Formats: sequence, structure tokens, C-alpha cells
Amino acid sequence: MLITGKVITDGLILTLLISVYLMGTIYYNPRFARHDLPKDIRDASPPLTKKEKWQALILTIPFLVMVIAIPFLSTLRFNTHSGGSTSFVRLSLHAFGVLLIAHVLELLLLDWLVYCTITPKFIVIP
Repeated sequence: MLITGKVITDGLILTLLISVYLMGTIYYNPRFARHDLPKDIRDASPPLTKKEKWQALILTIPFLVMVIAIPFLSTLRFNTHSGGSTSFVRLSLHAFGVLLIAHVLELLLLDWLVYCTITPKFIVIP
């Protein structure tokens, strides 16, 4: 049986870490999120420089590690907690649940609330 509280807790932890990391990255350089903007805004701003592309690549690595490692470790703990006899389907559902919670909350908090509603000045590309 899935431990729903653990899925929610680990999903919230992943959401918090992703949100803080993404907001810090955008605060450092809002142009890193240029590819997510509408086409007319992308066309109005110059393309990323080679230095910015390199920085964006380097900053992507810790993000990917978080997105992969946290659900993996959560699922590993779930398997250990259940005595190692959990089926692959349940383990997959656990990892999926953690990622689903993180992505839905990221959509609600960052995309809709911060980007679309609040829109802090540091997010806007000059």
C-alpha cells in the first residue's frame, strides 16, 4: 500500500527545493527562462550569448539531480519501509506521486501565482 503522507511530504520537499532553486536562477539572470516565454517576447529579446548558454547548462545539472534524486530516494525509503517486498508498480506509483505533486504545485505557485499574477520586477527581461 502506498504511504500517501510520505508521497505528499516528499512532493512538498521537492516543490520547495525546485521553487527556491528556479527563483534563484531567474533572479540571477531572467534570460535563462527565455525559452518558456511567448514567441513575441522571445523575438523582442536577443538570443542567449555563449556565456549565458554555458551558465544555463551548468545551472541545469543541480536541477536535474534534484528532480531525479529526490523521487528516487523517496521510493527507496518507501521500499525499505515496506520490507523490500513492494511491487514495481507500487514503487513506480510512489515516484510518480512525488513528481506529480511537485509539478502541480510548481505550476500553481511559480507559473500562475508568481509569473502570471505577481510578476516581480526581477523576472521581467529588460
